[in-house]
Amino acid sequence: MAMFLSDVHMDVINQDLEGVAVEDVEGRLTTTRFKFHDPTTEQNEFNQKRETTNNVEKERPNEVCYIQHRMQTSLEDVGLQVWNGAIYMCDYILHESNLFKEKKVLELGAGTGLVSIVLSLFAKHVVCSDRDDCIVQMARLNFDLNSHLFSPNSTSSCVVINWANTQILPWTDISGVDIVVACDVAYDCDLSDLFIDCLTEICLRTVAENNSVLILISIEKRVLFCAEDSKPSTPNYSYFVDCLEEVFVSRLKDEKMIVHIDYPNCSVIPRYFSTDKSRPSTMQMIVVNVSMK
Repeated sequence: MAMFLSDVHMDVINQDLEGVAVEDVEGRLTTTRFKFHDPTTEQNEFNQKRETTNNVEKERPNEVCYIQHRMQTSLEDVGLQVWNGAIYMCDYILHESNLFKEKKVLELGAGTGLVSIVLSLFAKHVVCSDRDDCIVQMARLNFDLNSHLFSPNSTSSCVVINWANTQILPWTDISGVDIVVACDVAYDCDLSDLFIDCLTEICLRTVAENNSVLILISIEKRVLFCAEDSKPSTPNYSYFVDCLEEVFVSRLKDEKMIVHIDYPNCSVIPRYFSTDKSRPSTMQMIVVNVSMK
């Protein structure tokens, strides 16, 4: 069976964390400590003052989050790993935090829950979702590990949303969503089809309720090389964009909705999350605005 390695290989903790058992890599589960800078704390003079001991600056508790995840998995369980698209989305959320305040946000394909956890610093309510209960349970565990970070006014829920079965979407949780977030959902063409189907169903209902919805997607354009001419290509990303621009837009326009898609430059977003790797130049952000005519 082919195994896929996580994008994250840094600051691994090998002891128990607050009573939660942490296994080593061979045990398939590990915990990574992510250090990050929250730029919104600079607006509060009190938060600018760090405690010091012997003139050594101490790390503020709200600048560390802990994520339990796997370092390698099969393709079907890649949601149990942490990927570059999630790290970039966290940077984006921290940079554009005002966008999420007082909003209800749904994350599709949340995996470990890292992005939903960062959303909970600002959003009014976060719905963290993935395709099966095994992955959702890991997200719940990570929410418990990081509850000290959350805004006191923020609430959250972790639910199963299976993109392959849009007939049983949890509408009670999804109702009233203002923003939909997804990361690294373009690594497989069949998966892209399912994602677009699910996103379409969600938009048809939420836009009817709220008159608009904002969709934020971070994707790494994974490069493949053709054996015949050795030219690089990004077939999975290209297929995803085609589905988004043609199938998704067409379906919503049939329902009298307006869709605007933008591809902003990722390099303008500063890095707030510390990792042991530079941000991939192949990272792409997609911003979709859907509204009623």
